[in-house]
This record gives sequence, structure tokens and C-alpha cells, in this order.
Amino acid sequence: MFLKDYLEGLGLRVETHSAGGVCALTSSIGGGRGHSGGGGGLILYSHCDVVPPGRLDGWVYPPFEGRVVGGRVYGRGSADMLGGLAAEVLAYSVLTRCEGELAGEVCFVSVPDEEDWRRTPTGWGFSDWLLRSGRLSGGGCIMGEPSGLGGICVGERGDYWVTLKVKGDAGHGSLGFYDDNVFVRLFRALEDVHRGVCGGVVRPQSAEVARLLEDSYPVLAEELGVPLEELRSSGILERPSMNVGRLRGGVMVNVLPDECEAEVAFCVPLGMTWRELHKRVLDVLSSSGHPGVEASVVEGSQSDPSYTPLGSGIVGSLVGAVEDTLGVPPRVYVTQATSDANVFRAHGIPTCLYGPGHMGVAHGFNEWVDMDDVVRAAQVYVRTILRYCARTDTN
Repeated sequence: MFLKDYLEGLGLRVETHSAGGVCALTSSIGGGRGHSGGGGGLILYSHCDVVPPGRLDGWVYPPFEGRVVGGRVYGRGSADMLGGLAAEVLAYSVLTRCEGELAGEVCFVSVPDEEDWRRTPTGWGFSDWLLRSGRLSGGGCIMGEPSGLGGICVGERGDYWVTLKVKGDAGHGSLGFYDDNVFVRLFRALEDVHRGVCGGVVRPQSAEVARLLEDSYPVLAEELGVPLEELRSSGILERPSMNVGRLRGGVMVNVLPDECEAEVAFCVPLGMTWRELHKRVLDVLSSSGHPGVEASVVEGSQSDPSYTPLGSGIVGSLVGAVEDTLGVPPRVYVTQATSDANVFRAHGIPTCLYGPGHMGVAHGFNEWVDMDDVVRAAQVYVRTILRYCARTDTN
């Protein structure tokens, strides 16, 4: 295991935490080396899993080769978030040489399941397990997720995944009536759910959140490569969004399918819980005439939206470190996506996303991260940690 061997080669103690055939690792410095938690210190979080590469012919370079071209590293997960992981390891390595300057503990953690949570001894997700069991703790957290060097993400939407299933009778394809086909019934249900659930705007929780959402659109437009007014008119931060990610069903083209299902991922805006969104889905299905369409929550794939208040110590330390490194103040924003930050905030740990890479290339073909940005992100991490761990109040 490369990370474990590398950190132990620096003379650091590394703990592994295994479940379901994979493991997370933690390591800490400062605050008296020992247990990987500490209570008031800072957590450097990373995840080492990536999404599948998709069609290999969509890649200019092999997705798992890590090809370096023109100062960029191309490959699946380079932006989300192996570039951030590399920057964190670099910063953590540097900090081992100035451990005496750390008034508080710094804990590095890498989990194997941010993209798709795995079952653990306490439920779903390694982050929740480590926090719930006391294997990991801290007063603040930086996650190396792609934010671009000039942005700090302090909030995000939640996750809600649901499976819609329709059943029918098998038979010869020549005997079927179009309206009775289970796929047609499923597609019409999906259309009604999208219209009934994703159209309404959710009111911001507070004036601070309202300002954050407004200020976030220019950042996201740049990150995603979408015209600003188009993004604003979509209301992507104030409305639920819906992605039909998988379809299953049928055995042959000339056979009436007896069942089919769609896995659907919703993002839940600030001001709403995933349970409230699930109720809306059920209400639409029951009121729009879709008998026989069953909706079941995908176990272990739900989180509520969250944000870290701008007055939190971790936000101030990170803002100051970015300005010291880049010479300009960063833009603070809320993202349309989700991450393990919702889990950390649910455990009372103020959390920010800051890392090299751009959301607009994450999960796509020819994903890349700039190597110079990885180094500069590491500089920001070191400066943030020195600022944060020197504070007397880190909440």
C-alpha cells in the first residue's frame, strides 16, 4: 500500500481501518503523536477511490496511466481528487519537519469510498465510521476536492438516490400495447417526477446562505464552463436536480419486458432534507397516475445538504492562507455537487473544500490536473495548518 509505506518511511505512525475488503488510513502529527484523533486539531481529508473511466476510446491517454503532458497529469481521478491527495501528502510531509511549531494536532486521513459508500461496522461510509467510532476527530477539516486554487467551497447540496421499478407480464413482443410496456410506464413516471420535484425553488435558510448562493454562481459558471446567465436561470443551487444514471430490464428485443428499473440520483438543495425530497417523489407518483411504479431508497446513499458558517476558524485560516499564497483574496462559494463534507459537518466539524483541479473536468473523459497547482495547493495547506493550529479557538 503506497501511502502507508510512504508515510511510514517518514517515520510516521500509520493506522489502517479495514472493512469489506478495503481500508482507510490515518496518521497524525503535533499534539503528542499517538491516537489519530485529537478533538480540536485539523483534519486533512482525502479519498483515493475514483469513478469508472467509461468508454476507453473516449480517452486521449489511458485513464489509469497518469500520463504527464504539458505540465498536466491526465487520468481518471486526477482532478477528483488524486491531485488533492498528492498535495495533502506533500504538505503533510513538509509539516513533519516543523512539528514543534504545531500547537494542535494535524491528522491525515484517506478513505476508499467517497464516490460510492461501502458498508462498515457502524453503517455506510468510512468517514462516518471513523468519526462515529472515535478513530478520527478534529475541530476543523480541509478536503482536497477540486475547487480551483482561487475558490474555497464552504457548502454543498445533499444526496438522495432512489430506484424506480415497474413490473408487468412477459410475452411475445408482437402482442404488446405500447402504453402498457414497462419501459414506457417508467419513462413517463420519470418525466412526471422531474416536472413535479425539480421545478420549485427552495428558500435559503438565512441571509448568509442567500448571499452565498448568489455569490456562488459566477464561480460555478467559470468552473463548469457554463454561461453565467444560463446557470443563474437554471437555479441549480436552489432547486433539486435529477440524474437518471442506470436503466435495467428486458431480455430480448422481441420479448415483452416483465420488469425494469431506473436508478436516479437527486441533489438536495440547502433548506431541504433528503427525506423531504423522497416524500415529494412519492407524492408525485401517487398523484400523477402511476400505479405499480415502486420507489425505494438506495441504502447508504443519502446525505442532507450543509454549509460551514463564514465566521468559522477554518474558513478564516484558509482564506488568509490562499491570499498569502496567491496574492489575491479567494472566492467563497457553495457547490452544486456533494461530498463527504456533509458527513463531517453532521458530526459537528466545520469543513471546507479546497484543492487543485476543476469540477468541469471531474468524472469526464480526459480528466486532468495541473502539476503546478498541486504544489501551490500544498503551500496553501501548510500555511492554513500553521495558522489554524496556532489559534486558541478552533471552532
